[in-house]
Amino acid sequence: MDRTYYNFINSLNADETKEKYQLCLRNFMEFVRVNDYALLLKIKVEDSIIDYILHLRKLKLSSSTIRTRISALYHFYAMNDIILNKTKINKYKGEFTKVVKDRSYSHEEIHKLLDIADLRMKVCILLMASAGLRLGSIPDLKIKHLKKMQNIYRIIVYEGFNEEYFTFCTPECAKAIDEYINYRARNGEKVTSEAHLIREHFDDYAPKQARAITKDTIRETIDKLLIKSGLKTRDHLSKKHKAVPMTHGFRKFFTTQLIEADLKTELRWLLEGHNLKGNDSSYIRTTEKRLQQEYEKAINYLTINEENRLKEKVDNLTSELKITASLIERIEKLEKNRG
Repeated sequence: MDRTYYNFINSLNADETKEKYQLCLRNFMEFVRVNDYALLLKIKVEDSIIDYILHLRKLKLSSSTIRTRISALYHFYAMNDIILNKTKINKYKGEFTKVVKDRSYSHEEIHKLLDIADLRMKVCILLMASAGLRLGSIPDLKIKHLKKMQNIYRIIVYEGFNEEYFTFCTPECAKAIDEYINYRARNGEKVTSEAHLIREHFDDYAPKQARAITKDTIRETIDKLLIKSGLKTRDHLSKKHKAVPMTHGFRKFFTTQLIEADLKTELRWLLEGHNLKGNDSSYIRTTEKRLQQEYEKAINYLTINEENRLKEKVDNLTSELKITASLIERIEKLEKNRG
């Protein structure tokens, strides 16, 4: 392996970042017309990057896209001991502009996808929509990362990495997970704690040792479901961005519903897997129970099936009525004792 490329690729941790940065580097190589990584060290680096930024701006790419592409170049050159004047280069990026105003999926749109998805993909979609999981986190999930908390699951995400956090999923998602695991067990798979939560497809009559599903499989399957459901029309000629990001639109749905449910901002950030800002992490110590209670406020908002949403409302009302009845009974006893 070319040493310059070796320094670049092996200093990145996440597979998703590696994939994205490799593509960014190849795009730059095409622009400067070199086909060897070592030659990238021999060009006029700063001038070339500035020219590349101006080229990207002419293409009317969003500021965030330009920023990602340039970050990949900064990383490549830093790992190959080339010092750049970033202050000078960054002046050419221009002001932040949002090229596409995207949105999250709606309840109705997700419902359409779930209606035609198989059990495995239902779990994937509900994990992203009700637990806010990023696409890249799903292949690494194992059965041991889930813990049943009454009718929901607590899920540990990115276990063992700096980004590790935990969140929860709705009863609707938990039910789909249980059905999927039971289906695999009925077909002869030994579903241990070390088994992948979402696995590759297998022959119902001869399940082999389970390998994890890949991000590409999830992405490609959702793309097919979008077309099949009528939510997307394939157009090979158009390069327009879609109104709803294909997989990230589910996570956007998650965040939107947490806001609609009026969750406390700092606790919402934790459920999304974000670090607390400023000094908040020094002062806020949130227990698992407290975070679960906050998440439960949003369950009805995050539930996709209307029937399940209504059932959740009925269950909540029933619980409130029981508490009210219990309080009334206690008050009557106290009044009786006083009398």
